[in-house]
Amino acid sequence: MRGASPAIRSVLVVCMGNLCRSPMAAALIVKRAHERSHRLRVTSAGIAASVGQPSPTTVVALMERRGFDISRHRAQQLTAALARRHDLMLVMDETQQAFVELHWPDLKGKVHRLGAWRDEDVADPYGLTEQCYADCLGRIEACVADWERAWWGAGPPAPPEPSR
Repeated sequence: MRGASPAIRSVLVVCMGNLCRSPMAAALIVKRAHERSHRLRVTSAGIAASVGQPSPTTVVALMERRGFDISRHRAQQLTAALARRHDLMLVMDETQQAFVELHWPDLKGKVHRLGAWRDEDVADPYGLTEQCYADCLGRIEACVADWERAWWGAGPPAPPEPSR
């Protein structure tokens, strides 16, 4: 996945409820692609989505302060059909990766953790303090920057972990 990969035309970002982490990450990826004039379709979904619910006001406000409008975001459920329509799926932790690969074994190889380059998970801030949301966004920004370098610039120092 190093360099400008024409094979990656669409990315699905997945978290648990599709309320906080995945919408934040998706917005960041869209912006990075746009800044580099890359056409990249980015969607987000949740393993146990709060279908139809907006992101918490704390998340909307945090993103707004960073120049992103996610006020229209509504959570959607991860489905096999949705997953298969994307070239790459980025999940937040090893448990989510294992869940996806267990339920849809054919997706193995295109499911990676957002923090794969750092060998870290992105913890769920849902229901915690505003500072926890801000810290989570900071971690997401760093992880998205790693993927950005892998796709469109000098790649990070190590490849993501192999799928199990």
